[in-house]
Amino acid sequence: MSLIDRINRVFVGWLRSRQPRPSVRGDMVVVGDQHFALTDLTGAVAYEADVYAGLAITLTLSFAGGRTVTATQQDACWNDLLAALDRLRLTATPSRDWLVKLVAGGGRGQPIVLR
Repeated sequence: MSLIDRINRVFVGWLRSRQPRPSVRGDMVVVGDQHFALTDLTGAVAYEADVYAGLAITLTLSFAGGRTVTATQQDACWNDLLAALDRLRLTATPSRDWLVKLVAGGGRGQPIVLR
C-alpha cells in the first residue's frame, strides 16, 4: 500500500468516525437519534463504492419522508441489515442473489435497484 493510500485511509476513517454509523435494532435502522422503520422503505440501491482506494459493497436505503441511509459492508450492522431485509422480503431478490450479481460484475459500477 502506498503512502497516498495510507493517508487516504486515515483521512476517510476520520471523516467516517465523525458521522453516526447506522445500526439495526429489530426492524428498525438507527442512525444517531433517528429511527427508520424498514417497513417504511421506499427504495434500495446496491452498488460498489470506491473506499480506501478499493471497492466496498454499499447499500443506500430511501425511506418515506425523503430520508436516506447508506451502509457499507464495513459497517457493523451489515449482516443484520441484510438479514432484516431478507426476512421482511423488502427487496426484489434475496441478498445472496444480488450480492453475487454485484460482485460478478467485476466492479464495473453498475448499480442494482433492489426496490
